[in-house]
Amino acid sequence: MQAMHSIFAVVHAVAGAAWLGAMIYSYAVLHPKARGFFRETEEFERFIATVAQGARWKVLGAFTVV
Repeated sequence: MQAMHSIFAVVHAVAGAAWLGAMIYSYAVLHPKARGFFRETEEFERFIATVAQGARWKVLGAFTVV
């Protein structure tokens, strides 16, 4: 039983780290670079919405594991 608890703890920690890393990357790297690349707000928002829509199930899956 202790081994199973340890496995779940490791999976939880790794999934949480991956999810947090992806969120930090998105807000610290992706958004600022995209904002500088797209001059018009509408283009930037369309790009970010497309990226978010493409990652929806991956993010929800990772969040479910966490």
